[in-house]
Amino acid sequence: MSFPVYLDEDSLHRRVARALRPDHDVVTTVEAGNSGFSDEDQLEYCARQGRAIVTANQADFARLHRDWMSSGREHAGIIILTDQRVTPEVIVAKLRRILSLRDARAMRSSILYINSDPGQRLG
Repeated sequence: MSFPVYLDEDSLHRRVARALRPDHDVVTTVEAGNSGFSDEDQLEYCARQGRAIVTANQADFARLHRDWMSSGREHAGIIILTDQRVTPEVIVAKLRRILSLRDARAMRSSILYINSDPGQRLG
């Protein structure tokens, strides 16, 4: 199982991308040439590419998810970091768990939340 992910500018992308790359398909905002794009444009890019977006921008992406669902649009998944204090190591561990439990079909139009609670159940 697994699915491609896109790390946006709010997700500690460099360190997380390096740690995930040996085993997973990861692209960052900078690598995609999408720096400065609006949240809507980021989500549209990810939908076209079939990539779940990882972001710390909880309010905007939760709203975008609701808007897309109410209008019948599908995205490739949204994973939200709810706590900016989460270390890259915790983010990587939780993303690896999500990537091992879900595939692209299961992520389609889903929204998941990652927080700093080491005992949080994901999946």
